[in-house]
Amino acid sequence: MNESPVVVVHHKKKQIVKIAAGENHLAMLSELYGIGRNVDNALGLGTYNAKEDDENWKYDELQKIVIPGVSAGVTAKLTCSVAWDRDGKGYAWGVDTSGQLGLGITDDDDKVVPTPREIKSAHLDGYKIISASIADNHTLFLAKKI
Repeated sequence: MNESPVVVVHHKKKQIVKIAAGENHLAMLSELYGIGRNVDNALGLGTYNAKEDDENWKYDELQKIVIPGVSAGVTAKLTCSVAWDRDGKGYAWGVDTSGQLGLGITDDDDKVVPTPREIKSAHLDGYKIISASIADNHTLFLAKKI
């Protein structure tokens, strides 16, 4: 074990300003990138197909995660992530086991969200997301009235 920090991944001159860690993946903010295991589409790439081999779901190079706006923040937990853009719109992807993604999913067949999907909630009408923190079974949003 090292007693001091070491560089583990080189990001090819991308200025990373925030990192969020899930169970087996990282979401990194410069633009929005992910790296690691894409189990249940935790990286939001839409490429996971449930095959149990590294060829289909392990990424050791940064993968661009696309959301419509300019990324402002990201949070991750287990096999899901939530990001928000500079306009305060939220996006979620991965496994929505208990509604923690805020997408209103009620059908178990739709619980795996393969790519970022906009979070639409009456509770956020008239508000702009400025931060969020995801946990195993919920997400907390810090929002500002607009």
